[in-house]
Amino acid sequence: MERSAQQITRAILEEPLSLWELLPLTGNDATACVSALQNLLTSGLVTRQGNKFALTPAGRERAREMKLTSTPDLTCPACEGKGLVPQVFFSQVETELAELAHRRPDMKAEFDQGCVRVADSLGRVLVMYRQGDLEGREILFLGDDDLTSLAAALTGLPAGITVLEIDPQLVAFLRTVAQERGWENLRVREYDVRNPWPEDLHGQFDVAVTDPVETRAGFTLFLSRATEGLRGPGTALYFGLTRLESDLARWGYFQQTLLQMGWVITEILPSFHRYHLPGWQFVLEECPGAVELDPGAPSPGASWYTSSLVRLEAPGELRPAHTGEVRLGAELYVDGH
Repeated sequence: MERSAQQITRAILEEPLSLWELLPLTGNDATACVSALQNLLTSGLVTRQGNKFALTPAGRERAREMKLTSTPDLTCPACEGKGLVPQVFFSQVETELAELAHRRPDMKAEFDQGCVRVADSLGRVLVMYRQGDLEGREILFLGDDDLTSLAAALTGLPAGITVLEIDPQLVAFLRTVAQERGWENLRVREYDVRNPWPEDLHGQFDVAVTDPVETRAGFTLFLSRATEGLRGPGTALYFGLTRLESDLARWGYFQQTLLQMGWVITEILPSFHRYHLPGWQFVLEECPGAVELDPGAPSPGASWYTSSLVRLEAPGELRPAHTGEVRLGAELYVDGH
């Protein structure tokens, strides 16, 4: 039994689960999960119960033969696996950030937007604080539909915050909040990563935060632009990356790309982010066979789309893969490989 099928079998030993409940539990990409589930159905080891999937008697026998056990949730309920909880003044930051998030513009699928929860945006800032990447730092946010720049600004600790964002409505919102709060050190510009990096922002930042699209071309471009903005040795870069959209081959490509640019991975915090998405249909569109499974819509509030938080550090000279204008169309968002 291959890995995805084994993980599905373990997950449904205790009770039937929907596709949306299974996706974050297999530790694999969505296509592999869907394929494994189809194979288990075909082989008679799994059966459908409404929009959920359960083990058949044959499936339970196979689980016993393999000595599989159910997988209880071992995640710490206090920190949700992040290893950090907001204390002292960070609790007030979370409260104020939640109030601001209620005013955010609607997410836009054309910009591949899908924001994380307030707790996750704050969680990023807590990791930055722990790593010494917040106090007195010049911080770049390349895209910020998650409003992490506001979480950082609410702490009052960074020396300066610059946001480059493609969505004009989000740009206007962030500028409004900065003006209301009197944050003169929070600067916001409208910017498309396909355009050349602004000359006045070359090598100006100590830390960068981005949430890149997960195509090969898009990931490389986003990380290159962030790299252009950083000073060099000793700087840090944070980004999110899923297993749901990117299989291990693509993760390997991303890691090689980062090494070529001069980055070293210092931390990968799994399932750190849980996303609110404007739509879930892309899973059905991108995964062969998902439509045949007829999974229905995710239940409201389901945390089926998660990503890891990755921290990079530069031990030496940085070498962005792209400089100047990069002409990308649909391949920015849709991987042809």
